[in-house]
Amino acid sequence: MNPREFAREGDYPTAILLTYSFDPLFFERICLPDLWTGGTGDTLVVADAAEATRAIRGREGQCLRLGRSYQMALAKSAGAFHPKVMLRLGRDGGLVWVGSGNLTCGGWGANRELAGAWRIGPKEADTGSWVGGFLDGVARCLHPNRQFDVLGRAKAIDWVAATSDAAGREFGPILATFDGRSLSARLAERWAGRRFEEVRILTGSTDENAAFVRWAHAEFGISRATILVPGSSSSLLAGELGRCPVEVRVLGVPSPSLHAKFYWFAGPDGDAAVTGSANCSAQAWLRPPGPAEMSKRLSCTTLPTGTHSPKFSPSSMTRSSNPPGLRPGNGRPRVSRPVVTTAIGCPRSAGRPPRARYVRRSRTRLGPVPANCNSKVRLTVSGSFHRKPTRTTGTANRVMSSMTAELSSA
Repeated sequence: MNPREFAREGDYPTAILLTYSFDPLFFERICLPDLWTGGTGDTLVVADAAEATRAIRGREGQCLRLGRSYQMALAKSAGAFHPKVMLRLGRDGGLVWVGSGNLTCGGWGANRELAGAWRIGPKEADTGSWVGGFLDGVARCLHPNRQFDVLGRAKAIDWVAATSDAAGREFGPILATFDGRSLSARLAERWAGRRFEEVRILTGSTDENAAFVRWAHAEFGISRATILVPGSSSSLLAGELGRCPVEVRVLGVPSPSLHAKFYWFAGPDGDAAVTGSANCSAQAWLRPPGPAEMSKRLSCTTLPTGTHSPKFSPSSMTRSSNPPGLRPGNGRPRVSRPVVTTAIGCPRSAGRPPRARYVRRSRTRLGPVPANCNSKVRLTVSGSFHRKPTRTTGTANRVMSSMTAELSSA
């Protein structure tokens, strides 16, 4: 489901958003206004501590809404805090979104992502009895000496408080590692006794020995596996796959923007699927207490009308030219350059190379700063600032004014 459509849906005043990567400028300019459109004014973002700290430090002075329009919490985890979940709650029910996209430009449109969303509430098929336990699990990932008002207000919503019970500790259809148990252990418990013949996997990255496939063979009896993965992100080794008890076919995708995670199990007991944030690796699935992961399980004995099992075919994608099992390539992923604003050359600092400072609102692309830019700076400006001056735009205008005066007097 498109995350922007999800954020604009209905009238849900409270939102708890879990993410690994976080882009504060994208969130404040795109995600937050979409949530406001959907009636959300009480927002908590929980992100991986290392990733969020790095992102915010690189945007000092530009995060104008942080602490005012939304709260930010840094998650503590034995590994990476890797879930991608959006939980929106209102007076009569809520919405849940579980997928592979982070709160970044890539996660909300630039990458190839996959997600599932559904309604919860007393009148829905999913009554949301697990929400209270889920919020407790989120609280356990946060610093014990810090209290976040959004979590308390979410738990105080009438239907959430009334429907929460012991059964809710299993988080409903969501597989989560809040308590230190691995995703594989939770999935084995949910699908106890079921047998499958094949698994088809869509993943953003892999480990070297296809540990998840080996586990699925031991737990569910699969004999065939197809793995679709970006060539630059695969670590599979031919020697390791040669010793795997499962027939494995690897399809390499040339585009590094594939970030979706999807597992389709097919067998005599009916088909079932899992989607979410977990890549096809031992780190994501098998090692407790590993990274905090979350996935949504989908299960059916017969497929609904008009639904078909996924078919990964070389005719619809480029197959890796390397032998099956080898790393499909070592090409560098394409890095998308941010659309920046007016680029202003800054004087050389002692002992430091020339640099450029970027200010908002202009789409001018600046070349490398000349090595001898110690004196006067030549600047060409097209367009103007139309928004109400802020600290950043005000600084840019003052710098441009002084440079214009200098050039005029030269």
